Amino acid sequence: MDLSIHAQRQRAFAPKARTGCLTWSISKKRHKKCGEEKPTCLRCKSGGYVCDGYETKKPAPSVKSRTGPLPLLAAKRPLVANTIRRPLIQANTMECNYYTYFFSDIIGHLEISPSLNREFWNKTILAPSQSSMCIRHAVLALGATYHQYAAGTVQPSTASLDRFILWHYNESISKLANSHDEEPDISTILTCCILFIILECLRGDFEEAIRHLESGIKILSNHTPKMYLPNGQVQELATMFHAISSQVAIFAEDRIFPDVTHLLMPPKRIKKGIQGEFRDLDEAEDVMNKFDDVINEISWDMEQDWDNEDSECVIRWVKLREEVRDWKTQFDVLINKPAKKAQKEVQVERILNLRIQHKLWEVLLDGECNEDEADIDPTECNLLLDQVEQLWCNPANPRFGLKIDLTAALYQLYVYCIDEQVRKRIIGLLRSQKRREIIWDSGDLADFLEKDMWQRAIGLQTERWPDIGPSKDEGALLSPHKSTMRFDSLFCATMATLSSALCTRPKAVVYRGPASSPGCPEAIGNLLESSSYHFKVIYAGPNESVDVTDETLQGAAIYAHGGGPNWDKAYRQTKKYQRTIQKFVGNGGHYMGFCLGAYLAGPNDGYDLLPRGVETDQEIERRGAQVKDEDDTVIQVDWTFESGKTDKKRWMYFQDGVVIKGLSAKTPGHVIGRYSYNGDVASSVTPYGKGWVGLVGPHPEADKTWYEDAEIENPEGVRRDIGHDFIQATMDGGSGKTKGTSDGCSPS
Repeated sequence: MDLSIHAQRQRAFAPKARTGCLTWSISKKRHKKCGEEKPTCLRCKSGGYVCDGYETKKPAPSVKSRTGPLPLLAAKRPLVANTIRRPLIQANTMECNYYTYFFSDIIGHLEISPSLNREFWNKTILAPSQSSMCIRHAVLALGATYHQYAAGTVQPSTASLDRFILWHYNESISKLANSHDEEPDISTILTCCILFIILECLRGDFEEAIRHLESGIKILSNHTPKMYLPNGQVQELATMFHAISSQVAIFAEDRIFPDVTHLLMPPKRIKKGIQGEFRDLDEAEDVMNKFDDVINEISWDMEQDWDNEDSECVIRWVKLREEVRDWKTQFDVLINKPAKKAQKEVQVERILNLRIQHKLWEVLLDGECNEDEADIDPTECNLLLDQVEQLWCNPANPRFGLKIDLTAALYQLYVYCIDEQVRKRIIGLLRSQKRREIIWDSGDLADFLEKDMWQRAIGLQTERWPDIGPSKDEGALLSPHKSTMRFDSLFCATMATLSSALCTRPKAVVYRGPASSPGCPEAIGNLLESSSYHFKVIYAGPNESVDVTDETLQGAAIYAHGGGPNWDKAYRQTKKYQRTIQKFVGNGGHYMGFCLGAYLAGPNDGYDLLPRGVETDQEIERRGAQVKDEDDTVIQVDWTFESGKTDKKRWMYFQDGVVIKGLSAKTPGHVIGRYSYNGDVASSVTPYGKGWVGLVGPHPEADKTWYEDAEIENPEGVRRDIGHDFIQATMDGGSGKTKGTSDGCSPS
């Protein structure tokens, strides 16, 4: 075998969007009967619909037997594509405009491959957006955000547009998080995740985009069907996630997202063409896209035994080189066909793009096998850059998209050509056009590469491939915070952080460490994220990327501490934070203590954050307590909401929760909740300096996994209204609550 592959081979980076086997058939759209006006019926136009014309009958598909097992997917309910399209709410003019804008303009910019094209996006999103409130709100927020991004600095954002985006974004997550009737089905959750990913990319909050992407893929990888039936919706959504995650991770050295290729739609059976020829450009592009999945498999999933010529990775690498050479031969045959000349003139830019990608594949494969061939001659590189510039600077191309081929091409040419003038030209090209391909922003990449040139000049950078991420390396272009790389329950993953779409979201710091129980910090974080404030949560502790320090709490609105195993031990472990926490709250911050965190706010074995004479103790030791042991259970609480309404005997998760003693009518602060059986204070908001301290004995943050793990049930079901109200009350200083113990209950 004539191949010199080095044992210490660098990661083989792929130059184009990875979409895997995406050549399955996309059926024609199902149509809604409209009025007879043409080309667009007035009824659809006035109702905010994208008119689809007239319903046509299709012959029933023949049922054929198939070999091989069906994907392990199950339809949870009838496909929403069959739902009658009708407005969910009375849309105003602004909503109609952005809804129509999404389906008439935006989806054309979201094409990833011949299979994930405009028709695919329309079929996948349109019907659900008219049957699901949360999807509809997400579409409206995304439509307005895209308009805002496209306008750029030419047309400054207005306050009304900002409010419009914020409201619909918040409503979308609220409908997902607070559905009392039933949990959203997996297709609705995943569709919202996709829309949130794109929205956050447009906003430039790439960490949040990655968080949403991780959430969706985690849901897919953990999906367990109830029966062995294929679910086309889930398969299509899995294809979207696979395509986008492959591009986000295109330059990652290791696999950072779970593999969901087993969930993808099986490829359609296509009519066999002439051997050695592509039927069309779609087939040529699909074949090239499959190279990316091959390079992933080699680099991430195979043992890196490059010294052994008979190893799996070497054999597959050699085969890939042959496939890339064959691709060029078949592509030239297709392009040189006389019958294809008319198509060639129409799709000249697409053909040029495919030629550029193929050239980069050749350089990649030759360079990884032979370091002497790794560099591109400056003259040749400039010729390639001329071609890239023709596409990059075309004003007809959208400024945002989900394909990263041009950004990847400029980055790879920077790597392959070490000539200083060529590299400066590449950086100049990136800066010349404000473009964003998923999480890769041209301006950010230009700044990063310029810094890389400076570091190389003084000897600080020696690696051939500068790390653009996503990576844990802090020097990478994209280095998401460690806390964004975590998942908990299916529902928590779904409720990935939603932001205000315009302003910097308020920051909340949640303690996570030895003085907390597994799952407690994450549950609080999810409650904060899904609240009306949509906090940006940072986990802090001795084993986290940041500890509880003045610097970490700077700019935060809340510091929260949740449940844990042992009171006095927890205080010993966190006593070093006491002055930091007191300073934070005293200067106007908010402390939130859930269960153990509430114990720690008191004067005994605590941070001494409560008014004089007020202390914390065990409710289970109190006279008349409903619960007398430390087992996980539920307890009844009378809760007064910010609105002034009081709910009697609400059930909440409870495990040796706190009672707040010593409050009286003269004590500054407010009572939020009382244990129903004996009237003891279960939750309060009291001042400390310029800030406020919110305490709660039960667990309003508990999600359904807590009840499942403890094998207990909440008679009311799992609800979050009390948890969100507790956040609101703490932020507002309990302004709507009953002060002290003026309701006559015993303060002791």
